[in-house]
Amino acid sequence: VVHFGHGGFYGDSWQLALVMADRIARGRDFPARARLIATGRSGAWHTGVVETVAECEAKCALILREVQRGDRVLLPASWEPDLPPAFLTQLAAKGASCACVGRLGLL
Repeated sequence: VVHFGHGGFYGDSWQLALVMADRIARGRDFPARARLIATGRSGAWHTGVVETVAECEAKCALILREVQRGDRVLLPASWEPDLPPAFLTQLAAKGASCACVGRLGLL
């Protein structure tokens, strides 16, 4: 089941979530224990490239408010140096995992 929460979308930051849902449905990736939370975009998904999106700080705050035990969070690799202090520690304390990705493996 694919569910996009919180009503509205701004820009194209939903693309990584949709690509991951497709990959999971086709058996090309493993589902999270709970939910998959992702933000990122690409102009060339066929190459696996994950590009940055705006609003790192605001989206990280939203993710921290909403994340639950077992959730998997995927963020653009370009965000890694700009993640809020203790963001990854706070996710882990809530029982969620996180990866900053620049490229998806092609199968």
